[in-house]
Amino acid sequence: MKRQERGALLPGLACGALFLLSAHARDFVPLHAAAHVLTNEKLSVEVMDPNDPDRYYRGPRFSPVANVLRVVKDRKDYLFSPVANDPETENGGLAMEFDILTEGGPPGFSEAAVGEGFLKIGVGVLRKPGVSYRFEKRNELIEPAKTTVTWERDRATFKQDCEGVSGYAYNLEAD
Repeated sequence: MKRQERGALLPGLACGALFLLSAHARDFVPLHAAAHVLTNEKLSVEVMDPNDPDRYYRGPRFSPVANVLRVVKDRKDYLFSPVANDPETENGGLAMEFDILTEGGPPGFSEAAVGEGFLKIGVGVLRKPGVSYRFEKRNELIEPAKTTVTWERDRATFKQDCEGVSGYAYNLEAD
């Protein structure tokens, strides 16, 4: 198995609002199970399938929406997402996370009592573990957001809905 190398991000490729992406299918070998390959004549892009139970990352910190695991151009890998990883704690590629530095924490965090739910955009409803929000700590997922994806050869359209908690809810779209 070829070792992946870290590299510069491709210009215009942003975490979050993604995808007119993809890659030259000829000679491209995907590395990750539970991922879709988006292709065009210049790029190959592996995007995690957010609804596959064996997806690359399954923890409650990062959003499973539009998680680009790998970008290949001219046989060179541009992102780091090793095949061997702990799917509960380790993510790779271009992961998306909201509210990491929001004063008071994510929506509903400061209002919720310890043990109650708060909204983590991109993930769903998490249980408040203590008085301070720590994005790097593992929080218990109470209710995951519902994500749908429309896959095409060279793009993907993601829609995520969360009914939320305590008056906070959201609809997220990325394509």
